[in-house]
Amino acid sequence: MNPPADAPIDYVVFDLGGVVLRETDGLRDLAERIGAPSDITAAEFRSAYYATRLDYDLHSDSELYWTQVALACGASEPRSADIADLTAIDNVGWSHVDSATMDLIVALYRAGVALAVLSNAPAAMGDMIRGQSWAGMFQHIVISGEIGMIKPDLAIYEALLKALDVPAPTVAFTDDRADNVAGAAAAGIRGIPFTGADALRQRLQNLGVSI
Repeated sequence: MNPPADAPIDYVVFDLGGVVLRETDGLRDLAERIGAPSDITAAEFRSAYYATRLDYDLHSDSELYWTQVALACGASEPRSADIADLTAIDNVGWSHVDSATMDLIVALYRAGVALAVLSNAPAAMGDMIRGQSWAGMFQHIVISGEIGMIKPDLAIYEALLKALDVPAPTVAFTDDRADNVAGAAAAGIRGIPFTGADALRQRLQNLGVSI
């Protein structure tokens, strides 16, 4: 028998960028390292950076991705050493935690709540995440680029549930993107739009999670 839709929560699952981690602060350094024209605006480089990011998060092809970014912003095609540097700078840019969200994660962990990550990110970023001091609080870290699936496709939520080995209604998932929350809900997971740590704490408490 499937558990009811209001079943107790067994896992709380977090997105990374825009939730656990602040949005990258590395775009200026990336533009400089990639050799973008000096007159390029921050908005123009940001557009080049994000234009094919979802494909990078799915396939983890750093050579293709950074070549696409370079050509989109008017820079020369990067060499292997450039790609390695750009990937490292990119990882650092996404490595800064949101302190309020981290406080909530610590409170959940100390309360004995099982935690997991489900993030759209390239495999290189998955390696960086697992090396962070806080990563040990998460029992599972599912990274799109490591498994060839991506939010909001149903397959990645099914892969998450298989890894957690619990029924969908016992999982709460938070993400700052509405389409990713909707994708989780379509898989039967309790989706919570992320609008801040305080609001998330309240939503989890409303679902019966003791914090």
